[in-house]
Amino acid sequence: MRIIAIPQPMARASLFWIQYAISFSQAVCEIVGQFAGHRAPTPDCGPAPQRVERFGGRGGRQRQVKVKATDIAQMPSPADVIFDALREAIAKGDISEGQVLRQDHIARMFNVSRIPVREALTRLEEQGLVSTQRYRGAVVTTLSIAEIREVFEFRALLEPEILRYSIERMSPEALEHAKEFARAFATEPDSSRWGDLNRRFHYSLYEPADRPYYLQTVSTALDRVDRYLRAQLVLTDGMARARREHQGILDACIAGDSELAAQLTREHILGAADSLVAFLTRTRAQENSQP
Repeated sequence: MRIIAIPQPMARASLFWIQYAISFSQAVCEIVGQFAGHRAPTPDCGPAPQRVERFGGRGGRQRQVKVKATDIAQMPSPADVIFDALREAIAKGDISEGQVLRQDHIARMFNVSRIPVREALTRLEEQGLVSTQRYRGAVVTTLSIAEIREVFEFRALLEPEILRYSIERMSPEALEHAKEFARAFATEPDSSRWGDLNRRFHYSLYEPADRPYYLQTVSTALDRVDRYLRAQLVLTDGMARARREHQGILDACIAGDSELAAQLTREHILGAADSLVAFLTRTRAQENSQP
């Protein structure tokens, strides 16, 4: 808590922007929840705004304003909020492949101009989640089976190497963190959370490597196939297999055996690819055979 002495006109302006920032952050929480198909619970939007009290005299003299300062520069921009919401909705399948994302509709949903919407869509296109088509605009991409397999093959090359770096510096605390995510993934009854917990488990093993560029590259690759991977976990035996393989990878990390951990990670990724490709080949063939 700080006491800030500022002139009266500046005090009014400061209070206005603080109240605006609080109102905006709460509105964003509600809108993102509605867009993703559910209403975000109120506690997730943060604590209720602090009461602002003003003290001092009149006549333009300096007054003291007691506020709980908020660093507005650290808050996400409208483009960041829209990008995160759209990316999550695409990954979860709430926005289906082939669906058109209309800029004016999204702008109304988030109560913003089209400028941050265009910025968010541009970033999604850079990650391969949407493509711009003439006369249609931004459309959620559909990956071919060959493209999906290529993403998994790329992961199988990169992620084992990250894990090798990571095991060299993995602390007992990091291992405990990974155990918690492995346990959460194995015991979670809500299938809508399996994809997120799967990613968190792998990230908990990779983060000690201190290779942020590697991790960002893996994150982008996962974003492209996450919607398919979630379906594979739910609709096949992928969940039971993933539980067993996660435990094997974790045991190798605990033993400090980087070669075994890397080998198991590669087999885990390629095995998931084979299962997913078989599942998609079957389901897409059935869809194409329907009149």
